[in-house]
Parts: sequence; structure tokens; C-alpha cells
Amino acid sequence: MRRLLWIPLLAISLGIHANDTLRIGQQVLTAGDPVAHVIDLLGTPVYKEPLQNQYGA
Repeated sequence: MRRLLWIPLLAISLGIHANDTLRIGQQVLTAGDPVAHVIDLLGTPVYKEPLQNQYGA
């Protein structure tokens, strides 16, 4: 009975753990990696969305 409880919990925890990672070829990019590492893996961005609106907010 305990084994039946552990199997779904393990499956859920693996899904949650992989939620903040991205695989790029042989490399893995995780949330919180430095910007320089992200640019090394993905290259420079083609488009940068402005952070301010027309009113400066």
C-alpha cells in the first residue's frame, strides 16, 4: 500500500522539478542562471520589448 502512494508522489515531484529548466542541445538552462550564460546558449535577442509605456510608467 505504501508503494502505491510513493509512485504518484515521485512522478509529481519530477514534473515540478523540471518546470524551471530548459534543455538546449547538451546544455541545461535553469531559472536564475546569469544573463551571460543565457546569451552564450541562445545568442543575442532579435527583439527587446520596451519596459516602459508611452507615459514613462
